[in-house]
Amino acid sequence: RTGLDLTPFGHRLFEQVRRPILELSESRIEHSERGLSGPVSIYAPSVYSRGVLQPVLIDFLTYHPDISLDLTLGDRFTSPDASGGDLVVHVGLSPGKAFEIWSLAPVEARLYASPTLFADAAPPRHAGDLHHLPFLTNNCSPGAHTKLNLFQKGESISTSTGPARLVASAPDLLASAAEKGLGLARLPTFVAEPFVSRGTLIPVLPDCVLDRHTVTLAKWHRNTNKSARVLAQFLVAKLGQ
Repeated sequence: RTGLDLTPFGHRLFEQVRRPILELSESRIEHSERGLSGPVSIYAPSVYSRGVLQPVLIDFLTYHPDISLDLTLGDRFTSPDASGGDLVVHVGLSPGKAFEIWSLAPVEARLYASPTLFADAAPPRHAGDLHHLPFLTNNCSPGAHTKLNLFQKGESISTSTGPARLVASAPDLLASAAEKGLGLARLPTFVAEPFVSRGTLIPVLPDCVLDRHTVTLAKWHRNTNKSARVLAQFLVAKLGQ
């Protein structure tokens, strides 16, 4: 009950055997995974799948040639019946206690705009500077196109937005509109990243976050598909926090 500690000899022995034991464990896991086959069904929000999940699933199929995947896409705010499939990706939702849950990296939304939008003035430096800029946003919550709730270093900041030029649930459309200089866009960071890399979009108020949603991967406890567990562990290794 008071714990234990290794003796000096125990510490030396531990250092000598640690690496061989780890290599043996990894070899056994790799061997057992390669022997698996069969289908795995997975449900995921469409935006998250296109922006994050798809390349990882391709890697998984390459590494596991005997496992097949059936990917179903849907709305990120839909809570599907996870007991009907093998794995379900939840964004901002709790799947309940009947499921085994793994944590994936959270997703964030921030503000982005084309540099051309600020051709005649400097980019905003404070939340209060946003009210005159045309706004491109999703309709994820009531009033999302009339006000902004920003989080900066743990502090919440609420401000009004400029006129809504475009309200849509398609982030790719919002990003393309922002790229054309049509307004300030609320975008998931993984959607905006390719545009930022090309220099066609820049972060606005980069220290501020609009939304931060948890992402979980769930498997019904009664599900016995071993290939599904292998896929879950693969996704956690690639996309975990």
